[in-house]
Amino acid sequence: MVTVPLAGSSLASVLHFCANVQDWPYLPNHAYNALDKAIGRRVGAAISQALLNVVPSADASGPTEVVYLDDKITAKDATA
Repeated sequence: MVTVPLAGSSLASVLHFCANVQDWPYLPNHAYNALDKAIGRRVGAAISQALLNVVPSADASGPTEVVYLDDKITAKDATA
């Protein structure tokens, strides 16, 4: 599993790409295959869900959002 801290414009860019990969109007349909689209759906849904549950931290000095995309992770593991 790879964990990448994202915040601000970086997070917005990733979320925007995930939405665009589903139906990119400027590229031919074959530009993204089914796997690309599935990953885009999954990552976009995970980011969107995580953003609904953000808890602000007054002492945070950097990105505070961590989105876990590993299918094997459990809620118990995510809090460790």
